[in-house]
Amino acid sequence: MRKTTSRFAAAILAVATLAASAVMAAAPARKAQAVTTAWPTSEIVVHGAMQRATFEAYRLLNSTDDGTNYSYTLRTQRDSSTSGIKVSDNDTKITNVLTNVTGKTSASDIYDLLNDMTSDSLALERQMKTIYQAIKADPTITQDGTATANKDDTQNAGAYQATFTDMPQGYYLIAQTNDSSAAGSTVSLLIANTANSTKDAAGNPSVDVKVKTDTVQLMSATDQGEAAAQYQDDVAVGTDFTWSATGTLPANYALYDAYKYVFTVKIPAGVAADSTDKSSGCPVATASTVNDSHETPIASDAYTVQKLADGTGTVCTYSFGNLKTAKASDTKASLTIDAGTDIRLSMKAHLTSGATLGNKGNIISSSVSYSSNPLDSAMTGTTAESTATLYTYKLTVKNTDNSGKPLANGAKYSLYSCGDNGCNTQVGAETEASGDDASAVFSGLGSGAYELRETGIPAGYSGADPVQFTVTPTFNNGTVTLTSNNPSVVVVNPDASLTVTVKNTSGGGLLPSTGGVGVIILYVCGLLLVAGAIAGIVVAVRRRNRE
Repeated sequence: MRKTTSRFAAAILAVATLAASAVMAAAPARKAQAVTTAWPTSEIVVHGAMQRATFEAYRLLNSTDDGTNYSYTLRTQRDSSTSGIKVSDNDTKITNVLTNVTGKTSASDIYDLLNDMTSDSLALERQMKTIYQAIKADPTITQDGTATANKDDTQNAGAYQATFTDMPQGYYLIAQTNDSSAAGSTVSLLIANTANSTKDAAGNPSVDVKVKTDTVQLMSATDQGEAAAQYQDDVAVGTDFTWSATGTLPANYALYDAYKYVFTVKIPAGVAADSTDKSSGCPVATASTVNDSHETPIASDAYTVQKLADGTGTVCTYSFGNLKTAKASDTKASLTIDAGTDIRLSMKAHLTSGATLGNKGNIISSSVSYSSNPLDSAMTGTTAESTATLYTYKLTVKNTDNSGKPLANGAKYSLYSCGDNGCNTQVGAETEASGDDASAVFSGLGSGAYELRETGIPAGYSGADPVQFTVTPTFNNGTVTLTSNNPSVVVVNPDASLTVTVKNTSGGGLLPSTGGVGVIILYVCGLLLVAGAIAGIVVAVRRRNRE
């Protein structure tokens, strides 16, 4: 018969990936041999651990090898080859835990119970959690081994492994005992079966298991685009948008008796919420569950809001002490929250006149702290930070004469955004060119189509035609690059700003075809002069006729 493998797929209680897979059979009787006082041992290596992660191991069953089969016995049992090894108090206590929790009294029945659960990883996780909690409930039960993760020279840089040495052959439960884990990951519980041992480089029995942690992930978005871990978009100053951060739950969420979930949100000075909670000073935010795109608001009494001290903006936490007790906002009924549920936090906000212009953007960042170990309610993990970077742009209008010399004498401009019905929505106020460079600045623009109109013309000069242009952004890894469809509007990258030069023609011999109120005044004056001349001619003709 082949050697036996046991493994279970888990999320927070991790998969133990083993070297072989087969079906256990009862071992045939062994021939009489000398009594031993030392159990055959193996090395157990936990791969994929994080630096300084610590683990403890408990042997649930003994394993013996007659050269053909592996057989399993309770820790209180001995066969002819190990009858000289004394049964310890630890052997008795772990055996009592195992038989009490499983309701089985034989090693083969216990092994079959656990092995049969491999098709239902959640059931196996629950069983192993119950066994581990029962072991930890008795402080007199000691570990069969401990290990700390160190650099794994056989893997890529940054990989770590924890090694248990001289472990008596058996069926082991291995638990991670600290929260040293990658951002967003969870603490591991593994099964290792030395029946699957192979020979290491030195020829010693060794079995490899691998930490496979579930992760909690966080994505950001506004109502203008699709969520991403590092979201980017642009928005005009004063335009309302809805920001949201959406977090996942671990695959074995059902294993937790209570589940903590805390959003931490950092809001820069250039972003303002549409409404603020008076008691906390934090933006008013709404929480909801998302199941298959169906969103259900969560009652606000399910979480608390707190403002944290920070000199660079506003930092607030929105804390669910126990997500499992959350109710629906409207009906107060219990919510459907399981491993497939997302938790979303949303707020309405806008950019202010103090928003950062150009490529630096205005970054709303968020993270989630969450329960990371179903065996220890106090242990938490934290996701990697998710960001929503919102850009807004500046248009600089430079006014010159024919020769390119700055010309500020009364030059004024208005900017309009364009839509399906034309360019009718004014952006900001009319702005007058000023300074040594005779410039006017429009700040806080988003992408889209615009029309620039000269609404005040320097005395002695003709006006300029309107300038229409479209701003198009390209987002890439935390930066934005702008393009314009009008070559007269120059894009300044990497600043992500725009510049246009407007020339006024001097001499007064030409009238502008369009461009400002000065044109209208000239037309009116000309018409009045013509009308006056005609009236004079009519009066003169009538007088001559009377004579």
